[in-house]
Amino acid sequence: MKNNNYTFAKNLIDAYIKNGVKYAFVSPGSRNTPLLLALCDQKKIKVLSIIDERVSGFMALGAAKSLKSPVLVVTTSGSAVANLFPSVVESFMSSVPIIYITADRPKKLINTGSNQTIYQKKIFGKYVLNFFDVSIENHKKDTQSIKLAKESLSISLNEKGPVHINIHFDNPLYLKNRTNFIQDVPTDNFTIETKNNTTSSFPNFSKFKKPLIVCTNDKDIIIVKKLEKYKIPIFMECIGSRFTLKSKSIISNYEFILKNKSINPDLIIRFGKKPISNALNDFLNDNRNKVYLVSDKIFNDDSKNIINLSNEQFFNKFCKQKFNFDMKWFSEISTYQSIIEQKILKYFSKPIEHEGYILNRIISKIPDCSNIFIGNSSPIRDLDQFTFNISKKFNVYSNRGASGID
Repeated sequence: MKNNNYTFAKNLIDAYIKNGVKYAFVSPGSRNTPLLLALCDQKKIKVLSIIDERVSGFMALGAAKSLKSPVLVVTTSGSAVANLFPSVVESFMSSVPIIYITADRPKKLINTGSNQTIYQKKIFGKYVLNFFDVSIENHKKDTQSIKLAKESLSISLNEKGPVHINIHFDNPLYLKNRTNFIQDVPTDNFTIETKNNTTSSFPNFSKFKKPLIVCTNDKDIIIVKKLEKYKIPIFMECIGSRFTLKSKSIISNYEFILKNKSINPDLIIRFGKKPISNALNDFLNDNRNKVYLVSDKIFNDDSKNIINLSNEQFFNKFCKQKFNFDMKWFSEISTYQSIIEQKILKYFSKPIEHEGYILNRIISKIPDCSNIFIGNSSPIRDLDQFTFNISKKFNVYSNRGASGID
């Protein structure tokens, strides 16, 4: 039995399965029926049906952040596609890998007044890494599906962000008897090769005495574990590893330190995006020449000194150098952190109408292995300012790429 729409959709989904895609977030519709049937006819991708496309996009964002690998978002045509825009922007600005697959009306119906037909071509503009516009009216034996899956995954993984695939489906959209479907997709497996950036030059850090680490939006605990032995203070944001690993090196209440004490590091190494804290951002700007950003993807950042490496690559080079850091420097910062923490705890010793108190209490009661989503504006700033590095293990997620409405 042959149906071009279903054949293409089935082979596309099977190709994603072969490369390990685990989740798909779909919203109901008519034009995306071939894709929905293909997803229903398999068991390896978990399919979550979300009525609202905007919600579906943000659910996908959370899953992709947690899995650190691409997920699928599938919608029907028309304004359904436009409702994905907020999550697409956040995916792009946060460098989160997502494959957006939208159904579209046949090209012959565009600009004819046909129902539920809008201009979907490059609708997300610069906020996707790549756009694929696919027509399958004359689709026969499929090699296009596997090529499309491979290319979209490769781009999303290596460049870290969203890719948009727009597929024009003509009638018939529904295939009732699919038990005799003959699979056309090639039987040989394919794999996506990930790229590792390298750099030929690496700074000599051995001359510095008073280093400082600023770690934001990065849950890789290798940063803490590798640096603990060097006794370097780590300004750790609430969406970093503050609630993942207990360490004397982690400094939580840095905003109070910066507002009440004059500190003068001779080296600042940044991991992750620009901080939540305005005080910390001002401090980094004032010390711009001392700041080195470690990142294997330089995006939306104006840092003067950039080390274009992954965290693992950076530490492979960093740990080979010999250091003679000033231990008084570390002791001074960590002691001040302890003083501030005690003052905050004393202030919060009794119930008080204060956002920081509420968040501090919530964090103290949350069980291990929890997943927490914190909204933008005041909530995430209060969480960052009034919580500590504690002996618990749970994940904090947020949408800080565009810092918009969640």
